[in-house]
Amino acid sequence: MKAIQYLFCLSLLMVGVLLFPGCTTDQEDGVLPNIDTLTELTVKPSKGKVNELVTVSGKHFGNRPANITVRFNGAVAEVMEMNDSTIITKVPVNGSTGKVSVTRESVTLTSTQDFIVLTGTWTRKKDFLGEARGNALTISGVNSGFLTLGGSGDFTEKDFWEYLPASDVWIQKNDFPGLKRLGGVSFTIGNKIYITTGFTYWPLGFKNDFWEYNTETGTWTKKADFPGSGRIHAAAFVLDNKGYIAVGRGEYFDPEVKDMWEYDPATDKWTQKKDIPFNTLESAISFKLGDKAYVGGGYYFAGTESIKESYAFWQYEPNKDLWTALPDFNKEKKKFSLAFVLNNTPYLMEENGNCWQYNVTANQWLEKAPYPGGTGRNTFVVNNKAYVIELNSRSLYEFNPE
Repeated sequence: MKAIQYLFCLSLLMVGVLLFPGCTTDQEDGVLPNIDTLTELTVKPSKGKVNELVTVSGKHFGNRPANITVRFNGAVAEVMEMNDSTIITKVPVNGSTGKVSVTRESVTLTSTQDFIVLTGTWTRKKDFLGEARGNALTISGVNSGFLTLGGSGDFTEKDFWEYLPASDVWIQKNDFPGLKRLGGVSFTIGNKIYITTGFTYWPLGFKNDFWEYNTETGTWTKKADFPGSGRIHAAAFVLDNKGYIAVGRGEYFDPEVKDMWEYDPATDKWTQKKDIPFNTLESAISFKLGDKAYVGGGYYFAGTESIKESYAFWQYEPNKDLWTALPDFNKEKKKFSLAFVLNNTPYLMEENGNCWQYNVTANQWLEKAPYPGGTGRNTFVVNNKAYVIELNSRSLYEFNPE
């Protein structure tokens, strides 16, 4: 009789399992403690591009993706894998920088730190065909970019190259007619490129000859010499169809260069402006935004033997011939090596390749996708796309901010 009762009970148990297969564990039947709101929601990594995988950690998530909603600043993300304490998701296409949240039933837990969505795309383009070099000039044209001068030690160059983004090709043009040099400066007005300053080894010294290149005819023309003090690694910008040259490094025993000059191509004349009111900067970044120019970063001189990093940032208004100090870069300690402007928005790149979109008015920074290449970089802009070239490896990348 006991055996029959045992078999009967076993049969009932088996029927129950078949009829109610979901009632096997607390997690599978949904009997779970609430999400632990006292436990910080951790998100790793803390930044990433669209479709990159992200791990979210917490407590009591359960193991059913259908019961969980993950959002990046409000945008719903796909849950790839999960268990009770870990969710693997990916950055959604419409995600933006902000908090990451996890919702199960009516309970939501939100990260304390923003997750940074790194927008922008870097695309490898055709390598530069000339010799690898340093201290070269890269120049923005109307529909193409240019590269010239530079070198290494006594070996300097004067070849002149044009890059055509539409066909992704490099074309060698007529050589620069002046002496080979390092650390010159350039600016572009319409279809004309202007080059001056720099340092030559043969003969030894600073140069002030000034040359104009017509991008339509491919011809060079000698113009009125730059009348300012000799310098290398100066900053240049264009405002109201006039070129400006400022800062840079002068003679070894007198590196400070305070004089600033304006060039008018209509008259082929230089006009001296007010001296800069700050320590001169070598290898500073510069860019134009609206009717103002901005100069900052680089290095400054604390005596002839001491060169220090600069985080100063200045705005220049040509109508007033006025420099105004802006909030510097000390807060973030960013060391910027180049800058470019796309769609009236400035972008600044650190020496380590991190790229930032900068709102000058609000003094706000938005991190973008980092540069994927190496060091030794210069840049030019064509049709609202930036091109960054590594002078030592000749690699070229195109940056699209969207």
